[in-house]
Amino acid sequence: MQLWSVNKSEVNFTSKYNLLFNFCLMSLCFSVNHGCVTALIAAASTLESKEFSGVVTGTLYTTYTISSLLFANGTLAKFGSKWTIFIGLLFYCGYSGSFLVAHYTEGNTRFAIAVIATAISGVGGGLLWTAQASFFNSTAKHYSRITGIARDKATALMTTLFVVFYLGCEVILKISLSLPGVLDKKTELFVIFTGLSVAGAVGMLFVRSVALPEDQVKRVPMFSKVVAAAEIARSEPKIALLAPYNFTFSFGAAFINQYANAKILEPKEVGYFAAMLVGSGFVFSALFGAINERTSIPKAVPMVIGSLAFLFFALCFIVSSDNKIKNDRALLFMMYITFGLGRGVWESTMKAVFADYFGGDSVGFDENRKNAAFSHIPIQNGVMGAAGFFLMAFTDKPRSFAPEVLATIAILGIFSYGAAEGYYRWEVAHRQATTEEDKSLLQEDPLTPESPLIAAKDTEA
Repeated sequence: MQLWSVNKSEVNFTSKYNLLFNFCLMSLCFSVNHGCVTALIAAASTLESKEFSGVVTGTLYTTYTISSLLFANGTLAKFGSKWTIFIGLLFYCGYSGSFLVAHYTEGNTRFAIAVIATAISGVGGGLLWTAQASFFNSTAKHYSRITGIARDKATALMTTLFVVFYLGCEVILKISLSLPGVLDKKTELFVIFTGLSVAGAVGMLFVRSVALPEDQVKRVPMFSKVVAAAEIARSEPKIALLAPYNFTFSFGAAFINQYANAKILEPKEVGYFAAMLVGSGFVFSALFGAINERTSIPKAVPMVIGSLAFLFFALCFIVSSDNKIKNDRALLFMMYITFGLGRGVWESTMKAVFADYFGGDSVGFDENRKNAAFSHIPIQNGVMGAAGFFLMAFTDKPRSFAPEVLATIAILGIFSYGAAEGYYRWEVAHRQATTEEDKSLLQEDPLTPESPLIAAKDTEA
């Protein structure tokens, strides 16, 4: 096995089992590394001060957003999906490592080293999902060719396998934080999590490339993705109208990780509740995904339910004191499960709405415009997530304003989504009317040099 080959066309799988093993190994490496980061994000405000946890996580979100816009496509084009994942995972170790370094340093040096390590980690995070999507698609395509099954069934199988590893590792690593005595032994915890992160990155060396010749990514100018994202934001009002919905989830994530996990939960409970939120999100994501695919229920129904879930979480803090929430275990469980419901809608239905608005032939979008539109999901999520974590870090009493901000954004998200849906329906109706008018003109007057359609096109030219 040539571990150090960067040949992006190295495809010699003859057995579907070898291909599946290769994909599962990638999924395991990816999930262990990523799970260490998400687990530490959930426990950061418990393990360290709110200033430290807010700054390092806000930095992670910031550089993640920048990297996904500027570096992801170029790195993928240069090194291929396998090696881009390896680079991303290696850089991602910086987040776990920042806690280990901070544990042994003090003062400004502590903050400076941690921020630098986390900034590098965010750059790696920005590479990961672009590369993972490329590796995923190449594997599904190759599996379809080897087995002869339909491409959509191969994609569904890969999705199932990846989700099992991804959510399984995240849940296990978060639960591990609540095992007896774990949070009391910070040195051992940080060493183990950093070691697991590094092991995930090193494990990618044993994964074989699956890129097919037609999967080669063309190199594009560094700022082309930024320009495309800016252009579509200017020309498509639906992008701005969907922003409050994305902002609700990302600001809510900052609030729950920075405040609720630290002030409401006991340290030994953080892992359990964080894992419960992930499990709830998975269940509701699968549920709403099935509803989107198999029923005629409008997507507006789960979209509104998702916003109401985040609103419920915020209202609990607005109408109840921290002590009352702490002592009402049933309410506390309901709050975290409901937040998971909101995350499940964001993971499934909200992205399906983006696909409807910007990915269908009915609205005349080509592949480049679709990708530019979808880039606004991590942009909006990253910008508000970074803002939320920095805000929680540098304000004395986030409890005094954060629930009201979250509730306001959640309500705004419902109305702005309604406006986006109305605009989208008008677009579709207008396009259909234009198409029917053109057909009517064709039926009344064939395409002769004197026909109205030809005359109109000549005039435009």
